[in-house]
Amino acid sequence: ILPESGKTENFGGIEVYYKETEQNVSFVSGTAQLPEVTTKVGYMNTNTEKSSSTGQIINVVVLKKPLTNQLIIDVRSKLGLSASSASTECAVVCQDGAKLCGLFIAALNILDMVDAENEVDVFYGVQQIKVVRPEFVQLQKQFVQLYELVKAYLKQKKHLIPS
Repeated sequence: ILPESGKTENFGGIEVYYKETEQNVSFVSGTAQLPEVTTKVGYMNTNTEKSSSTGQIINVVVLKKPLTNQLIIDVRSKLGLSASSASTECAVVCQDGAKLCGLFIAALNILDMVDAENEVDVFYGVQQIKVVRPEFVQLQKQFVQLYELVKAYLKQKKHLIPS
C-alpha cells in the first residue's frame, strides 16, 4: 500500500513520500522517496544512482492489468528502466505478486538483452528470472507475448536507427 499521492506515511518507522506521475487503466506509476538510512528493497533494477542527501528515490510501477507490448516499451523508456540508463531503481508490484509483474520484469530483462547484444533468447531470459521466482511467466501466452514484444521492439529500433 502506497501513501496517497503527495503525502508522507509512516511504514514501520520509515517515512515514505509518494508522488504519482501517471495513472491509466493498466498501471499507476510514481516515485517513492525513502530516507537515506533505508536499505535495498525487493526486486530492483541493478542500475543504481545515488540520490541527494534527501533520501533514496525509487520508481514504483503498480500493474493493474496486462500491458500491451507497446505499453511495456513506453513505460520502460519513460521511466528510464533500460540497461543503458544510469538511472533508476524500480519496484514493480501487482495484485498477486507474480503474474503481471513477472511478465513485466521478464520483458525488461529481455529488452535489455536485445539492447546489449541485438539478439536474445527469450526462453533463457525467462529461465534466469524463474531461478529466483519460479511463479513468474508460467503461461504459454506470456511466452508468446514476450516473443512478440521482441519482434515489435526490434522493428521500432530498426526505424529509429538511420540506414
